[in-house]
Amino acid sequence: MDSLSTHTRIEEVSDVDIESIHFTRDYILAYGTGAVSVSLQYGSDGDLDRGDGVESNDSFPFTFTARLNPNGTILELQDFEVDTSSFYKDSE
Repeated sequence: MDSLSTHTRIEEVSDVDIESIHFTRDYILAYGTGAVSVSLQYGSDGDLDRGDGVESNDSFPFTFTARLNPNGTILELQDFEVDTSSFYKDSE
């Protein structure tokens, strides 16, 4: 997501949905989806102050795989992938 703008900031994570859970003796594997809303800033803060920069907002879907302990605490985020393909399609 860093390649989308000069400064990409995560604003909100929403619509998190656990699609599948696999239990083992020692941990839980959770597979799911969600959405991440970001602020996209083009140019520096100084550029924005002078009116030379631009800011916009966008939202992208993501998928994840997480390993949790039996209490549900995340031990490891094994996979996290954000689909930014709509950003590039919109700019064509």
